[in-house]
Order: sequence, then C-alpha cells, then structure tokens
Amino acid sequence: MSFERITVKIPSATPDWNLDAWKYIPTVTNEGTPRHGPYPVIILAHGLSANKLLALDAYAARYAEEGYASVVFDYRRWGMSDGTPRHILRISEQLEDYRSVISWTQQLPEFDSKRIIIWGTSFSGGHILQLASEQDHDIVAAMCQCPYTGTARSNHGLRGSFAAFGNLVKLVSFAVADVVRQSVGMSPLYCKAASDPGGGGILTVPGALQGYTSLVKDPSHLPNEINASCIFQVSQYNPHSMATSITCPLLLVIPEADNICSTPGALKVASGAQRCEVVRTEGGHFDVYPGHKGFDRAVHAQLEFMRRHVPV
Repeated sequence: MSFERITVKIPSATPDWNLDAWKYIPTVTNEGTPRHGPYPVIILAHGLSANKLLALDAYAARYAEEGYASVVFDYRRWGMSDGTPRHILRISEQLEDYRSVISWTQQLPEFDSKRIIIWGTSFSGGHILQLASEQDHDIVAAMCQCPYTGTARSNHGLRGSFAAFGNLVKLVSFAVADVVRQSVGMSPLYCKAASDPGGGGILTVPGALQGYTSLVKDPSHLPNEINASCIFQVSQYNPHSMATSITCPLLLVIPEADNICSTPGALKVASGAQRCEVVRTEGGHFDVYPGHKGFDRAVHAQLEFMRRHVPV
C-alpha cells in the first residue's frame, strides 16, 4: 500500500466533543520511492445525513496514491464523532466543523499549510462554496461534486423532494413538532433521510433510496434518519449566493442527469465564480460515487485539477 491511514480525534468548537477523522499520509510512490512531507492536503466530509463510512475512503485512497494527503472527518452528532442528540442537521455546526479541521490541519508539520484543498459532495458541496468564499482560511483550491447550491428544482432535489410527499402538510407538521420538542429538551422527531417516492423521506425522488444505500456495505453504518426540522434550514440555505466571492480555483463535477441537486444552479455558480472549471460526468447524482459509472471520471478530473493548481 502506498499510504497509511490513521484514525485521529480533532477537537471541535464544543468542549469535550471530538470529531472522528481518518488521516491519510502518502508513504511511497507507485514506483516504490519514499514520499516525504509536508504534503498538500485535502479536507473531505460527506453530505446530508451521511458519514465517512459511505465510500469517502475510496476518494482519499486514490488521492494518496498520487501523493496527496487527506483528512476525512465526520461532523458533530454524526458517524463516530461526539455530540448529542444524534443525527441532527445544524448547518452552522457543520461549517464550523470544517473550519476546525482546517485550523487543526494547518498546525501539523506533515501538512503544507499553504496547500489546503477543501472537498464536498452533494449537501457538503454547498458548504464548500460557503467556505471558499471566506477569505480567512488560506484555502488554495476547492472541489465539489454533484453540489447542493440552494437553487430549487421543480419536483426535484433537496428542496423539491419535500413536495414529493403525498402530503406536504404532514412533513411540515412533523418539522414544527420537532422544533417544539427540541425547544423543551425532548428528543428530536426524526424522519427518513431517503425513501422511495411517498415513503416519508427527505429525499424521495426515484432512485434516491437505492443510490443512498449503495454507498455502504454494512447497513448499520447507514442510520437513514434526520431531524424533521432540518427542512427549515435546508430551504433557507443558499450557498450559490456566495459564488462571486470565490477567488480560489474551484472545480465543479456535475452529473449529466442529477435529479437531486440542481444542475442549472451549479452552472450558475460556475458563471459567477472567478476561477471555476466544470466537468460533466455520466449518469445521475449517485453515479459519481465508487462502484458507479461516473466515479472514475470524477476522480480523474479532480486529480487533474489538483495537478494543475496544487502540484505535489
């Protein structure tokens, strides 16, 4: 193996709550020559209701084989990271967790603090747009695949999926009940993160459940639940509005047939960002992930982008 993976704990902004992360360090080239740091480093986290066990290791391994270090982490309340209640979406926390990992990474001698790349997929692609627009992190480049941009699609996507419920009022009533329960210290009211159409999930477009479950080998790694009130945050989250403030090189990998995140929204970001590159991949939203037809194209594009902008 041309790299080593080490599990580490990264302090979060909440005292005594640590983020669980994998640190990937390249060790030798494909020809067997030892590698030496400090390395350029990619910081990765997953999308809506997902954790790093859902196939993120495949990306980090491919990057490490080419000499790029990675830090792959779970947000507070998700995966192996600390935090209660579990499986709660708080966008501000997730953005803060990215910032915590960036700061932690900048302090380690094995990483080059001037060559930090941030990476996101689906909902965390929106986080990358937000973070890349901020000018105080020393981010050298940013990459998103199938990114959530906040722009709605009719009857599709992270916003449009809400309308795919047979009874939208039911979802809203669940969300309101969740807000009330949490405000008085009760446990959250959960709904499914993904389901078949009409099955009561946040993502209900055709293929969403199958794509979601295809990312994991062990079903226990996929809780498939999220607090119902997350719909209020998602509906107000508009990372596309930050596009014109992004000055670092930005890569958008956009599936040709994404029915979850808005393709016009991603293209709008591309037209607004100063140094954006777009690569289109075959298939739908989940086809950019390992085991699907768009994965190799997506990773190849990401590696080519890094070789040009952040060479090893």
